[in-house]
Amino acid sequence: MIGFNSDQVYGIPVLKSNHLLKTWARISEILSELCFMIYSRYFKAIIREGGIRSLEPNTLAQIMNIIHLEGKLEGMNMLKEKMKDSAEPYKFDFDILKVKSQLSSITRDLPPKELLRRFYEVGV
Repeated sequence: MIGFNSDQVYGIPVLKSNHLLKTWARISEILSELCFMIYSRYFKAIIREGGIRSLEPNTLAQIMNIIHLEGKLEGMNMLKEKMKDSAEPYKFDFDILKVKSQLSSITRDLPPKELLRRFYEVGV
């Protein structure tokens, strides 16, 4: 087969194609993009609908931090995408991980709707 190479995994031939591997990597990127900026998009939709009640200043600051961190992640991921063919394709990985960790600590990995509900119930 042209363009395929075969490896053995537990005695079973496994075919790999560079095209298939690249396609799978692109699918993975698209899936991560679909889940990207979910808090910012949710808060934007709620604000447009006029659904945000008055919030404590600390809570509003937390929401603004979430939006900032998601925007920062988007920018870093765009730079990473531009550098994927460079000599340092993983240059931003550690920084991206740090920002994701900060975002996770603020959001507690809750869905946006649940996070906003908790903000209203208990504040920050």
